[in-house]
Amino acid sequence: GERRFRDLTVITAPDEIGRVRLLLNTAKAISMGNTFDVFHLRLRWTEPNYWNDDFDDSARYYLVQCAIQDTNTKEKRILIDMRVDWSFNGYDEKFRLPDRDLLLRCRVSAVNTETIRSRWT
Repeated sequence: GERRFRDLTVITAPDEIGRVRLLLNTAKAISMGNTFDVFHLRLRWTEPNYWNDDFDDSARYYLVQCAIQDTNTKEKRILIDMRVDWSFNGYDEKFRLPDRDLLLRCRVSAVNTETIRSRWT
């Protein structure tokens, strides 16, 4: 068979994140006699196979974005737009959302020490 070697000292964009998993649970909360739903968002992802920054992990991070969209009015709102240190591969947050049909979308991108970003996953 043929063997291929990858030069890991070449500085390029990180590999894409392999998988993003989105979990959304609801729980009932009571405040001043009123009951409402609290949504617990759990976002997990796999790190890229190669960061392509010559093994310099001093400034790596992930960009994380989540937005909701009203399915009737098509209005969009950003819920999360943040940087997460590369040593973490997940993020949790709790929200109180309006009681109507909503679409939730999240995406993650890796940014290496050379500030080169991977494609969104």
